[in-house]
Amino acid sequence: MPSAIADAPSIAKPEVVRRKLVSMSADGAMTDVPNAPPVPVPASSTSILPQYSQKQLVTTSADPIPTLWIWGGTGQDPSSPGAARTVPVYGFNPPSTMNPSFPTPYLSVFAYWYQIQTNEVSPNVGFTHTYTFNAGTSSTTESTFSWEINADVSIGPVGLGATIAGMVNESITMFSGTSETDTYTAPVVDQIQVCTLWQLYFDYVITDVDANPIVYSGDFSRPSWQGRAATLGGSDPNTTNTLTFPTNQVYFSVVPVAS
Repeated sequence: MPSAIADAPSIAKPEVVRRKLVSMSADGAMTDVPNAPPVPVPASSTSILPQYSQKQLVTTSADPIPTLWIWGGTGQDPSSPGAARTVPVYGFNPPSTMNPSFPTPYLSVFAYWYQIQTNEVSPNVGFTHTYTFNAGTSSTTESTFSWEINADVSIGPVGLGATIAGMVNESITMFSGTSETDTYTAPVVDQIQVCTLWQLYFDYVITDVDANPIVYSGDFSRPSWQGRAATLGGSDPNTTNTLTFPTNQVYFSVVPVAS
């Protein structure tokens, strides 16, 4: 595993503290989460809310990812002949030969809301519900993404979280997977209410300079490394171009609607 990028800042490991978001405008805009897109708002009791909100670009790194590895097929190389492995495709000297050419990779951050659960509440009926949701990263995706962007796999004071923060110049809170449970209550009113628990997600994505996710399939070669396919953004988890991070920030939306 390559070491973490030398100039990545050190970030103290945070306590996992759930944040209940409380400010939302009539159109679903989150007034206390400026980087987040609007929360989908139902127009009536028959509205079907999407599983995810629209994604909103938060930032793209000012500079390219310094070095990038992606998944390679079987081929000949001195360390693992005939075995599938990751291959160095960007930022190495001498440069690797890629056919077609590999775009200059950047790191982009997207924010969006994930619908945990929706409940319709009848008029003049109270509502209390306990929700459980998962937050934090999974070790499999974390390990793959760490290797790709040349970061230490750990999520502690140094490692993947610090490396990402250093690239995108954002203060981020990253922690290992955990399960969260809490109880939410809606008031008693004389209208139908649609009660939805939304969870804030961030996607860290390998993109081009215009924040378009890189999806690549081609051929890779270096001296003594011949005949390898190279893939990024495919269906195989080894080829992921995205680290999805479910935060522990949630919003309990209570919207009175027409029947």
